[in-house]
Amino acid sequence: MRWRKKILLWVSLIFFLLFIIIGYILSDAIYYRCIIQQNTLQTPELAYEWVLKNNLPISESKNRYYLNSYATPRFLFENRKPLFCDEGSIGIATLANSMGFKTRLVDLLGMDSVSHHTILEVEENGRWIKYDYLKRLYNVSYDSSAGYPLLKYIYRQYPKPYNYVINHNYFIKKVSLWFRGIQEDSVRLKR
Repeated sequence: MRWRKKILLWVSLIFFLLFIIIGYILSDAIYYRCIIQQNTLQTPELAYEWVLKNNLPISESKNRYYLNSYATPRFLFENRKPLFCDEGSIGIATLANSMGFKTRLVDLLGMDSVSHHTILEVEENGRWIKYDYLKRLYNVSYDSSAGYPLLKYIYRQYPKPYNYVINHNYFIKKVSLWFRGIQEDSVRLKR
C-alpha cells in the first residue's frame, strides 16, 4: 500500500514539474523575450517604435475592426494589425515590462466621465514617460493626447498579477481564458 502512495506522489510531482516547465517554455513570456532579442529592443522607446512599425493604429485602418472578446498581446501581435489605443498601449507595456520597466495605463476621461482614450506611461530614470500609441505621440501632456476637454485621468496598473501569471504559463493561460468563456483561437475580426 505504501509503494502505491509513493508512486502516486512521484507521478504527481513529475506531472506538476512538466506542467510548470513545459507551460513556461510555451508561454507568452518567452515569445516576448524573443521579440526583444530578435529586434534588439533595449528601451521602452524602441519597444514603442517596434509596435508602431509592426501594427497599425485602428484609426488608420481602412476598415473598422473590433474584437468580440478579450485577446492577449501575443494574439494581437500575431493575428491582428489594426489595434485600438488600449491594445497598442498594452502591447508596448508588455514588452517594456519584459525588459524590467515599471508600466501603467492612463485612461483619459472626457466631460462625460468616460475614458475615450488610453495611453501608456513607463517609469524611466525616476520619471514617468508617456507613450500614445494611437496618435503616435511621445511624452506629451495628457491634454495633447486626449484631444478633447480632459476632465481627469485614472491610472491602471499593468500588468496585474493575473497578467503576469497567464504570460508565464501557457496551460494556466488556456485554463484561465476557458474559465472566463474566452477561446482566443476562435476570436475573429469583424467588419
